[in-house]
Amino acid sequence: MPKYDVIIKSHSKDYVKLPYAIDSIKYLTPQPEHIILINPDRYIPPYHLSDPRITVYHDDEILPGCDRKRLKHRPNWCMSTLMALFQDVTPNDYYLDIQSDNFFVRDLELFEGERPIFFVSPQHKHYHQPYFTFNEKMFGVSGRRGKEWGVGEWDSFIIDFMMYNKKISKEMLALYGGMSGYFEKCCEIINVKCHPSEQDLYPNWVLTHHPDLYIVKMGIQVLIDGKDLPSVFTEEDIERAIKKSQIDPEYTNVIATTCHSWEPCTW
Repeated sequence: MPKYDVIIKSHSKDYVKLPYAIDSIKYLTPQPEHIILINPDRYIPPYHLSDPRITVYHDDEILPGCDRKRLKHRPNWCMSTLMALFQDVTPNDYYLDIQSDNFFVRDLELFEGERPIFFVSPQHKHYHQPYFTFNEKMFGVSGRRGKEWGVGEWDSFIIDFMMYNKKISKEMLALYGGMSGYFEKCCEIINVKCHPSEQDLYPNWVLTHHPDLYIVKMGIQVLIDGKDLPSVFTEEDIERAIKKSQIDPEYTNVIATTCHSWEPCTW
């Protein structure tokens, strides 16, 4: 199976969750070679300071020259999507982007032979038009949803973890001459009606241009919990959610649980 790394982007509101997200990597097969943490404080949870796999970067180091203040809609969130797509700090080409509030609770195989897997979750069923407007304007990639790609009735590839390949990401950037040109186009077109979702862009690009590179696996069950800020998750909340998904007979097929902290936003 291919070698890969993990990246986990986070903010201070997520630091209480970060140790659990890192711990849950133990359920992945194969194991990553490196774990890259990205946050504005270069924060590593104390328990994980001695883990030789972990390196931490300030989030401004990931896409140098890209000023998030120029983005006209949810600049921090849009910048996070660009980092997920176009980071170049992982040693390996394949890297699994894991949301900092995602906790694996059961074993998960990430590849079938040499082919990575796109996991499709029924709990994330939705369709947000601005994502696909962005895809069309940037790359001429349509939604490509539903039965056309074997995704059944589900409208989205969004889930809280996804495997990327830097070679594919660089292929996308090449259309704009690199990151600088791509970012300039983002600054031009991003607004409330047109903004990116890396997880609804990358799979649709891959399935359009490299249809045999990945496998699409349907029906991946996850357990989603969430709170609207300023309410926050405590360690006890997180441990309770993880335990529930591991021992409650209603959730025996759940492979991950999430504890989202939702910020108010205007779509």
